Amino acid sequence: MTQLGLDPAALDTVEAETPRQYFRRFLGQHAPRTSDLAWYFDQALPRFSQGADVRLAVEELIDQAGRIAGFDVVREETDGYGVWSSVGGSHVLVWVLDPATAIRQIGHAGRARDAWLAGATAPAGARATCLLVLCGEANQRLVDDTVALRRASDHVRLVTVDSLRVLASLVEGRVVTEDGARLLLSPTGAFADPMIALTTEAVGLRLAEGLREP
Repeated sequence: MTQLGLDPAALDTVEAETPRQYFRRFLGQHAPRTSDLAWYFDQALPRFSQGADVRLAVEELIDQAGRIAGFDVVREETDGYGVWSSVGGSHVLVWVLDPATAIRQIGHAGRARDAWLAGATAPAGARATCLLVLCGEANQRLVDDTVALRRASDHVRLVTVDSLRVLASLVEGRVVTEDGARLLLSPTGAFADPMIALTTEAVGLRLAEGLREP
């Protein structure tokens, strides 16, 4: 955490607060906007695979982006995924992984979803999908094929960190609604990036047309 500009000694000031809880509280107080997260992403993402502390930090940064995008976010210490819930009763189980690990974890994510839906914490009649947030470059065609091969097309979606950050900024700027963000993270294909890119392009065209009006 020291590499992200945080002082581990500060943990001693809050009784029984874990590093995850401390960083989550820190982000809630000091990074309420997507622009506030940029420096932390720049510091953490290049070192994502270098240790548990950095992975924890990236998970919390992703969850903060989810909150900005309008989701209610819960991430327990030991689950390995966060649960993002929307007002309409939809739930997304969110993992933060490098692309190679994500491909290997597609089946595991589906089983974790089934277990969550069958567990006591899931509301009655809850709907849930899996979202794998990718830290690093991915072969989208390979991922699409793997999702189809694993017969996970109905409940597993993937998005890169960059596209998720763009989506959060669109919601923050009231360009996309919270319901719209949920739909963009549930595309017909496995990857959410193309739909987010198309939405961003459409927004840019509308802005450009507005600037050209007399």
